[in-house]
Amino acid sequence: MQYLRILFENIRQNKLLSIFLIIFIVICIIGVFFSLYQKISDKERAYNDPLSGETVYNPTDRTPETYNQPLQITYLGFSELINRGASFESVQAFKDKIAPIKIDGKKITEVSIGIDSVQHILDTKDDIYEFNMRFNRKYDFKTSLKIDKNDETLTFNLSGDEIDLVTFN
Repeated sequence: MQYLRILFENIRQNKLLSIFLIIFIVICIIGVFFSLYQKISDKERAYNDPLSGETVYNPTDRTPETYNQPLQITYLGFSELINRGASFESVQAFKDKIAPIKIDGKKITEVSIGIDSVQHILDTKDDIYEFNMRFNRKYDFKTSLKIDKNDETLTFNLSGDEIDLVTFN
């Protein structure tokens, strides 16, 4: 306690030390403010996809996932197809087939599968998956994906109110 009293007396008597201490405290307060602002800003940049339950997160201090690949599509919920028995290669082939889709003349940038809607129908010749799918956080479709068990070829169908807006390029 006595040391603190001596320290405060020295600070009051030494004006240069007082000024330095005030500047240091102000810089610390500004640093804390910007740190808290950065955390709030990053939370605002997070998007929790309601269909897949996955979070798309683009913090300000990190290079975006699509850096140097601006046409890259964000796929959400596709791991659920693998969890239900589809092979990784089949899911990749499905992504390749939906990548050229345009909706209302615009390229898709995000595709989300409703993980709660995925149904796996077993057949002797095919694996059939039915699920809800959303493009660009706006356009909803019912999707049926059929994977041939013998050669892993796949076909899929989309249906929904806005199907007339869909084009394949």
